[in-house]
Amino acid sequence: MKYRLLILLLLLILSCERQSKHLVSKKLIHEGWQFKKTTDSIWYPATVPGSVHTDLYGNKLIPHPFVKDNELQLQWISETGWEYQTRFSVDEKTLQKSNHMLSFDGLDTYASVYVNDSLVLSANNAFRFWKADVKPFIKLENHIRIVFEPTSISEEAEKDKLDYELPEGLRIFSRKAQFQYGWDWGPTFITSGIWRKVF
Repeated sequence: MKYRLLILLLLLILSCERQSKHLVSKKLIHEGWQFKKTTDSIWYPATVPGSVHTDLYGNKLIPHPFVKDNELQLQWISETGWEYQTRFSVDEKTLQKSNHMLSFDGLDTYASVYVNDSLVLSANNAFRFWKADVKPFIKLENHIRIVFEPTSISEEAEKDKLDYELPEGLRIFSRKAQFQYGWDWGPTFITSGIWRKVF
């Protein structure tokens, strides 16, 4: 009797697991991305996953970052706010589902995410996954816009809270790849962007 109950329980668990896999569907959102300075009106094609530096170079808006002293000439990029946007659609059947989550495997770093002009997420850590419940905002046709703030704004604000100075400058206040701030083996390119997959 015990073995029958155990087998029945295992079959029930397997059946539930199989059903739950069919209930969840994922849509990769990597097509049609564009980017621009927050102060500009002209949008350029963007590659996601990627970064603002690779997108600028890919659109021939900056010279090769690793040639001559171009590193020094390109520091304005990290002092600039950047925006990314794309559009995506969902079908009627998907729209009727009970839950809709927007997932980012990596946003670098200080980002505000808007879906159909509603703020759904504020990110501040390039190393973690981010999820936002977008059920109240999702429609058949949708617009995602992400505004990236220069890291120095948040870093300066954190520094001003202290009455003492920490070593290594402002970099210690940001949860992002520290090599971007310069290293003995690499240049200083404090970048931003959608550096991992979006679902």
